[in-house]
Amino acid sequence: MNTNSRLGRFGLAAALALSLSSPVAAAPEDAGFYYRYRGGPIGALGTVTFGTVGFATAGEPYSISIAANTPVTSYRMIPTIAWLSFSGGNIIGEPPAPGSYTFKVEGLDGSGNAIATSDPVTVTALSPVTVALGQHNGGYVLPEAQLGKAYTFNFSSLATVGGQDPQTGSNASVAGLTWSFGAGSDVPEGLALTPGPSTGGILSGEPTELGTFNFQVVATHSNKEGRQTYTITVGPAVLEVVQISSGFNHTCAVTTEGGVKCWGEGTGGQLGDNSSVNRNFPVDVVGLTTGVTSVSAGNAHTCALTTAGAVKCWGTGGAGQLGNRTNNGSSTPVNVYGLGSGVTAIAAGSGNSACAVHNGVAKCWGDGAYGKLGSNTSSSNEPIPVSGSLGTSVSSVALGTHHACALTSAGAVWCWGYGNQAQLGENDTRNTTFPVQAQGLTSGVTAIDAGHLHTCAIQNGQAMCWGSNGEGQLGNPAVGAERRYPTAVPGLASGVTSIATGTFHTCAVHSGAAKCWGRNNVGQVGDGTQVGKPNPTPVTGLSSGIMSIGAGNQTCAMTSAGRVKCWGEGQSGNLGNNGNVSSSTPVDVAGG
Repeated sequence: MNTNSRLGRFGLAAALALSLSSPVAAAPEDAGFYYRYRGGPIGALGTVTFGTVGFATAGEPYSISIAANTPVTSYRMIPTIAWLSFSGGNIIGEPPAPGSYTFKVEGLDGSGNAIATSDPVTVTALSPVTVALGQHNGGYVLPEAQLGKAYTFNFSSLATVGGQDPQTGSNASVAGLTWSFGAGSDVPEGLALTPGPSTGGILSGEPTELGTFNFQVVATHSNKEGRQTYTITVGPAVLEVVQISSGFNHTCAVTTEGGVKCWGEGTGGQLGDNSSVNRNFPVDVVGLTTGVTSVSAGNAHTCALTTAGAVKCWGTGGAGQLGNRTNNGSSTPVNVYGLGSGVTAIAAGSGNSACAVHNGVAKCWGDGAYGKLGSNTSSSNEPIPVSGSLGTSVSSVALGTHHACALTSAGAVWCWGYGNQAQLGENDTRNTTFPVQAQGLTSGVTAIDAGHLHTCAIQNGQAMCWGSNGEGQLGNPAVGAERRYPTAVPGLASGVTSIATGTFHTCAVHSGAAKCWGRNNVGQVGDGTQVGKPNPTPVTGLSSGIMSIGAGNQTCAMTSAGRVKCWGEGQSGNLGNNGNVSSSTPVDVAGG
């Protein structure tokens, strides 16, 4: 049969048209081709591309741009992500929760056929960033600032940051915060807030105005804020110290910066400020604003021990008590001869002498009356070793008016000098030019101090005193009855951590509380009266937090916060509170 007969009446042209109008199965999707209906040509699929994908954040609007390299009528998502939709040339939505969402996009023609496609893309929805500012010590009140003194507070310690950083996808942190004050904040002049990030959130500076101030702090991360209002009070500057020593009518202290400040009577240059003027507020000692470990205030002279182990003294020098091989006074520190290093302890007496521990050896200088230099020398303007068998075992020394004592590394006490009132503790009233052992104090002693005619020590936490009791300074009710050897102070059998002997009174720190006894004619006992007290008496307002105590005609105590409070004689500015009036209760020493 020929071809025409097989096709019948349709003919060749009709058969060809029929075959071309029939659909052909589409090529596999990944073949990169489509087949256009009704005789269109075969061609490659177009490409759909995305803008910057970035991170989405749960609960927040998200948008990503899309574009095809061939004209398309619409797009579709495979698979469909419920929270995403098309809007013009963008995919938009708001993820309901954190998670990862993977899809691809096809570009469609007017008949809904895919004519362009994208590679799969993953959108990660992060946890939203949260920022909160919390309390400081249970409230929103910051530590008090002092006028003119450096202040620092780090608000980062109060910040809590949660969620994930929309820029990096990593967990958001406090280090990423930026900081500012809220509108209308009342910030003390002189204080500023570092903006950050990394080292931000630090309130610092030196406030220049007094008062109480309220301000709002704003911490921001990824446009999320934490806000909180805080209160700060700027008060008058107060002295902050690590050690104190009270002399006859002046007191000195080592500051937290390692400098020395003194106040009170200055007529002999004992304040070290290059003057002979009384000061009723702390003043810097010339050349000693840093590098000092301890200070000792004497009659009208003062000595300091430096971090290098050297000794410097200033004040009156007529008896050679400055130790610089002259008998001249000086209102600024001078070097003590031969004590440029190796010194571990010092003492400036209520008389005109001083002592130091140099490489374990007790050495003294100045007035040597009654043998108080520990030798037959009547005076010396340079340090000389104490005679006797103390050797190199001395750990500290104490000086009264005319007698001295040493504490050995074994915890034993030895004394020498004037003993008329049994203040040497050897059960005798003789004077000696060499050390004699205080009876019963062969071990366990941790501190000693010497007054005008009496001496006290701490042995195994118990206060022990001996010598004159004419004013009740031994803490024994039998006023006037001397004690020829160390005797326990009633009520202070344990828990004593510091002891100080004034001219005719004594004070101790007992379980963190200040207690005093003895003469009280100018309120030096601190109980609000001017009546002598033969027994340890609590100091008003100082029932806890007291670290150490010093006594002269005035009494001063150092608190656990490094603050100083003084009471007693005040006519020469002894109390350091910008006044010249005595007080029978503690007052705050002003800032220097």
